[in-house]
Amino acid sequence: MTPIGKFNSSFKPTIVYDYLALEKAKYLVSKMDKEIQWFHRMDVSKDRSTYYVYDLIIPQQEVSLTETNSDSSMMLNLYKDLVKERGAEETNATLGNMVVWCHSHHTMAPNPSGQDNKQFKEFNTTFPEGLPRLMLIFN
Repeated sequence: MTPIGKFNSSFKPTIVYDYLALEKAKYLVSKMDKEIQWFHRMDVSKDRSTYYVYDLIIPQQEVSLTETNSDSSMMLNLYKDLVKERGAEETNATLGNMVVWCHSHHTMAPNPSGQDNKQFKEFNTTFPEGLPRLMLIFN
């Protein structure tokens, strides 16, 4: 896989995954018979050596056995739902660090496909600037 942006092969960050967020992700994957996608929020330590992954946000999506996708209207609906649920200020904070894109590979190995790479690049155009972005694949 080719990194998007600068890549330093000697940099080895620590990823700390919130237990509840991980359990929710595992539950989603175990209950779905098709692919599903979701986002996590991420905070980065001041020295940028540790990434804290937490929260779990599921957008509207079209799913199949091999693909999942959320178009711009579905993402707009996600924004509206977040505002209703969390209020405008918390929604802005949520969107400000919602940079971990996750999805399942129901019956396939958790290696990124060409479609995954394409979709991740598309999401990178909408993710906030300045934070690292992660793609995680579960099965």
